[in-house]
Amino acid sequence: MITMVKKISDLLYEFINDLHAGVPTSKLVEIYTGKIIQVFRETSVQKPS
Repeated sequence: MITMVKKISDLLYEFINDLHAGVPTSKLVEIYTGKIIQVFRETSVQKPS
């Protein structure tokens, strides 16, 4: 759980940096939505049974 929060936190930090760098918002949303979905997939597989 903490790993997922950390990964999403890092992605949001990168997102904001890219936003300030002038990358178009629509492109960023597309890229980071995919990355966040990937994080959820990775972390949901690791849940203890």
